[in-house]
Amino acid sequence: MKKILFLVAGLLIILAVSQQKGLIKKITINPSIPPLKTEKQTVVYEESVITKVVEESIPSVVTVAIKKTITTSDSFEIDPFDFFHPFVEFPGKKRVSKKTSAVVLLSVMMV
Repeated sequence: MKKILFLVAGLLIILAVSQQKGLIKKITINPSIPPLKTEKQTVVYEESVITKVVEESIPSVVTVAIKKTITTSDSFEIDPFDFFHPFVEFPGKKRVSKKTSAVVLLSVMMV
């Protein structure tokens, strides 16, 4: 490891001295190549966009709709006269509940 380190250091010293003496051409950047153009970009986060839209749309009317599915539990029935299948299972019933509301927004404070 030390040998490699000394070899690299020696090569760097030889390269630096030979450039100083003019034995090796100095590496220069071609001036005919124009520099890269830089553009300014704005980073936008989802929260900032939503906040901006809400602030610009006030006052407004908002409709809120909620849909909820309610499932009752399974029920069992006992049939004493059926010796092979005395318990009968009935699946639960599904019921869909819908609620709708309209709200007038005059001001919103977002945290």
